Amino acid sequence: MQHTSSSPTCSAACRSRLWPTLLILAAVSLYWIYQADMIYKIQAETLFLSGPSFFADMLAQPGGLLTYASRFLTQFCYYPGIGAVTLALFAAL
Repeated sequence: MQHTSSSPTCSAACRSRLWPTLLILAAVSLYWIYQADMIYKIQAETLFLSGPSFFADMLAQPGGLLTYASRFLTQFCYYPGIGAVTLALFAAL
């Protein structure tokens, strides 16, 4: 008596295509899980001061104007809704 299974089996070629798909799915899932807190953490570790001495100190460094602008925009990420709108508007430029 020969046993036949009714469930389809995956060949070696099928399995070799399955692993990259599963790895990409896992990476995307982890990204979405941890992304929500990432913007807040970046904002919490960035200091922006609105005084002229801070601005002068930033301009004295290479890339200081970009750093000053990024710190200015990052302060809006304290509130996720305002941060999302601010970054979306800036990205639309």
